[in-house]
Amino acid sequence: MLRPSGALTIDTHGGLKKAARDAILYDRRRKILLDVCGISRIDSAGIGSLVTLLNIARSNDGDVRLAGDFAPAVEEPFNLCGLSRVFAKYPDVKTGVEQFDL
Repeated sequence: MLRPSGALTIDTHGGLKKAARDAILYDRRRKILLDVCGISRIDSAGIGSLVTLLNIARSNDGDVRLAGDFAPAVEEPFNLCGLSRVFAKYPDVKTGVEQFDL
């Protein structure tokens, strides 16, 4: 499970992207659960990172799912981009861990 915090923007998205990519490609983890509660805002680069991670995971027989409540500054752009239809999302980490079978 990954717990990004703060803004997920052009200036900050690289750390999350690298951590998730390494988990998928090098640690061979197929299931990545992102606890989104700590993300305060997101821009197009942050959204692009999430989509890239999902594509990398799925091309390696894995998946990326989200857990927790979005901050309002994250939920609106996420939904406007239609990503609520792309990513599975759990109401909280406990439910995500149980249902994603981590």
